[in-house]
Amino acid sequence: FVKTNKQKIMKKTVLSLISIAALSTVLISSCKKKDKEEDITEPEVNQVCDGNGSASYYPLAVGNSRVYAFTFGTVVDITMAVIDTKVIGGKTYFAQVTSGFIGTDTSYYREDPTTHDVYEIDGTETLMVPGNPVVGQVLPSDAGTTSKVTNLNASYSTATCSYTGLLEVTDYDASTSKVVNTAYYKKGLGLVGAFDDNGFDLKLKAATLK
Repeated sequence: FVKTNKQKIMKKTVLSLISIAALSTVLISSCKKKDKEEDITEPEVNQVCDGNGSASYYPLAVGNSRVYAFTFGTVVDITMAVIDTKVIGGKTYFAQVTSGFIGTDTSYYREDPTTHDVYEIDGTETLMVPGNPVVGQVLPSDAGTTSKVTNLNASYSTATCSYTGLLEVTDYDASTSKVVNTAYYKKGLGLVGAFDDNGFDLKLKAATLK
């Protein structure tokens, strides 16, 4: 009887231990699963490389800002920040302040919500960046130069990003056809870089976009 009773007790104990072990395994597994689920986070969007996903070659919103490394003999940071809106001629424009080189300068831009064309106004309104560019398309330019869309799938690299699928706009001397300036735009981000024949170089290094 004693032996049988001990066997029963032992068997019961073993079964209890097995149950506890099984329960512990379930709990640990559940905790690990929960921890794993809690550890899952959405990947951080790298706006300076990827932009905000919009269809615009120059996204405009109050709070948007871009910081560029400007090289012209020396290197300085230039910030272009959209700080406000202003109604001009019955149309709403975004006020973009450029600072960090010599004082500050304010420019006014608007985007057509249908075509995504981006316009600048300075006395008169002119097209700055087309929303649906075509290679060979002639754009408004300064006196003495001709501006054209020259590539819709250009590549350009900075210290931060390697860009592809860019809009390339090239300015030529109207009399000699010499290239005087080249600029690159990325959809959902804006101007990512530019350089001219005088040695200036502009490269995007940071961006905050809504």
